[in-house]
Amino acid sequence: MTASGVAITTSAVSINYQTAALTCNEPPPDTGYIKYGTAVAVDDGSNYCVITGTRAAYGLSSAGGAYVLELDANGEWDMNAILVPTDVATSDNFGRCVAVSGTYAIVGSQCDVGGRLNAGAAYMFERIAGTWTQTTKLVASDVCPGDNFGIAVSVSGTYAIVGATTRYQLGVASSGGAYIFERNVTTGTWEQKATLFPSDVPTGAYFGGGICISGTYAIVGAYNKNTAAGGAYIFERNSTSGAWEEKAILAASDPAANMKFGKAVSIDGNYAVVAAEGKTVTALSNVGGAYVFERVSGTWGQVAMLDNPDPTASDYFGISVSVSGVYAVVGCYLNDPSSKSGAGSTYLFKRSSTTGLWPFVKEWTANDGLASDNMGGSVSIAGTHVVSGASFKTSAGVTIMGGAYMFE
Repeated sequence: MTASGVAITTSAVSINYQTAALTCNEPPPDTGYIKYGTAVAVDDGSNYCVITGTRAAYGLSSAGGAYVLELDANGEWDMNAILVPTDVATSDNFGRCVAVSGTYAIVGSQCDVGGRLNAGAAYMFERIAGTWTQTTKLVASDVCPGDNFGIAVSVSGTYAIVGATTRYQLGVASSGGAYIFERNVTTGTWEQKATLFPSDVPTGAYFGGGICISGTYAIVGAYNKNTAAGGAYIFERNSTSGAWEEKAILAASDPAANMKFGKAVSIDGNYAVVAAEGKTVTALSNVGGAYVFERVSGTWGQVAMLDNPDPTASDYFGISVSVSGVYAVVGCYLNDPSSKSGAGSTYLFKRSSTTGLWPFVKEWTANDGLASDNMGGSVSIAGTHVVSGASFKTSAGVTIMGGAYMFE
């Protein structure tokens, strides 16, 4: 299907349970590339997938765009809509991050100026009468230049959360912050309801660099905390007051400087996964890793480690992570499958109902993967659907045009 000159090509395949290779055939901008697959998100209940390209131009260099796909009755992912902000501008990098929940989608644009350099913004879209429409431009109530609001986003039902890693908080530089928004059922717009920041307010923590919301729980990473050992914080919405309260501070059981625990995070129900892309393993730097936390009797504790099944220096296993039910996926975008340097991989883990551990299940690679594709740079899982972005993939003869892959 095509819309506004854009086509999404889907190639049905069966090897490794890859069900589709998704390519944006939009004519490249002046830069010559789109980076389709920069961020990805999939929602199982509504069968929508959103894939972004931060270099999409629409006549403006690096303005960015987002592409909505819908799963049809034949199991094919069809182009449904193109999302572009109403105030699209040069170098906004709209699409740095994305999330989808039902008929709501949120797209981050941390370079949005809005009168203040790199203050940032996020945009809410809603599918109304079959059409995806921008309903709200989200900006922080205390917006300041350089906050990078919109560097990370997430949405769950009628709640959304947006990170601002370099926000100045309580006199502490670059401590970061996160903002909760709720949809007004009367107007359909999204209103700021809370500002979250860590109880220990560490300097330069970049709180908000990793972010995810699920129901009444939210997790926020602070990957630069403690010499980049990192940390993560879980908040819960008080059902009586409506306030979002800090409930836990998470740390790796084996913390080390520069592991960047919390740069990628995900939460679903009673499970949370926190990645540490810079983790050193057996003297190999930046192998990466991930940690699973479970809520038991109201307390969050680490229950498992997700290890890189094929540890190699500078793999960056954990550059992206997503959890849905008892399944977790981890991106490893600089992995070298079949000796293809930087082609990338995506790994699947599943919780054992017997041990409570999360053993490795499967490695996915792209059937047409090439060196430097960087597949796994972004990942998302919902139900039985997994999508993995490869934003540096060469497509239609254009370098860094980008692509994405569906697995089941």
